[in-house]
Amino acid sequence: MIEQVSAQIDRFSGLYFQWLNFPSPLEARFETDTSARRSTRLAFEGIFALILFDLSLAADHLVSPVAFHRALIIRLGLITPVGILVNLRMWRNPGAFFREASLCALTIVAGLTHLFLEHGQTAVNSAYAQVGLLATLVFANTLVRMRFVYALVTSATLLAGDLVFLRFDTLLLPQQKIVGFTLALITTAVTLIANYGFNREERLNYLIGLRGELMVKDLHHSNERLADVAERDSLTGLANRAGFEVRFLQAWQEALQHRTLFSVIMVDVDRFKKTNDNYGHLYGDKVLKRIANLVLEALRKEGDHAARFGGEEFVILLPNTDEPAAMLVAERLRRLVEVAGFPPIETSRLGVDSIVATVSCGVATTVPRTIGERHQLINAADKALYEAKAAGRNRVCCALYNPAPLRPRVTPPAETTAEIR
Repeated sequence: MIEQVSAQIDRFSGLYFQWLNFPSPLEARFETDTSARRSTRLAFEGIFALILFDLSLAADHLVSPVAFHRALIIRLGLITPVGILVNLRMWRNPGAFFREASLCALTIVAGLTHLFLEHGQTAVNSAYAQVGLLATLVFANTLVRMRFVYALVTSATLLAGDLVFLRFDTLLLPQQKIVGFTLALITTAVTLIANYGFNREERLNYLIGLRGELMVKDLHHSNERLADVAERDSLTGLANRAGFEVRFLQAWQEALQHRTLFSVIMVDVDRFKKTNDNYGHLYGDKVLKRIANLVLEALRKEGDHAARFGGEEFVILLPNTDEPAAMLVAERLRRLVEVAGFPPIETSRLGVDSIVATVSCGVATTVPRTIGERHQLINAADKALYEAKAAGRNRVCCALYNPAPLRPRVTPPAETTAEIR
């Protein structure tokens, strides 16, 4: 999109004539972004135009009192009600075609009506008709600033109407007719040039603003991607320690604000050093990737969050989760690892003593009371993890923390094999 906008900026910045349109998607966006403001502006200007149009009755009365009643009926009885209806519709932000076409039609009708009202009365009326036509052209092309195509149609129609008016007018001399039409032609040319410049500048300014907006969004997305890379562990794809600290603080603050339970699970791969020694670090990396995928499978809902805490240790954050539910998540993970096992071993290393794939988990739960207390919860879960390892590994241990003295409670193997739903 930025490349397309930049190309259009180059096109509209040139010195040569360019059609005032964008490629379809960009044109649709331009209309969406500018239609409401343009409709509101046209509604205000429509009120002003109707007032001026009806004030012309005073001039009609002075120039030709005899035909004043006809002007009164046409201006107030016909044109003004239609203009009011169109103006009311403008306040509701109509489509582009209705907005521009109705404005074009009303301007043409107003201009031709003025010529009709002044026709065949006196030479003063004929001259006044030419002045009114010039005013209509200036109003349509430079004040209202119709879209250029509609301005061309309006101007051409009014000039054609003026030709017809002058052709059948018997009160002006031929020289006067030539001067009148020449003034109308010059006014049309000048106001159309001004109209083109206005519309071109509007589109160019829109493009420059849109490019700036897109560049800011692109920069914002790039920063988000960089931040995501900086906070993600390149090996496992989970959040790294830095990303974990950011998410932990956010979740903790929410729990602190709403006074909800908060649980943490510390996970450690059992006998990982021996795995590295027997099968090499590349295989150890595969093990960590496998465990990371299983950690994600063990999560229950969108609010749960997992990260690589360091080395072969992982951490799971469980906002709004009580102790039994946290124990179920930890047990689910333990069983997933036990069932899935480690990645396949190369044939050349099959002779090495096999290692059973297991993890140990430490769980801690509390209701947050202070910001700094979150580190104590991590320490509690970490101590529970070491209790699980000391009790024989491949099990889940829960710390009694609320925040009382740490008294880890180890679930015996028989209990940890219970069915997990």
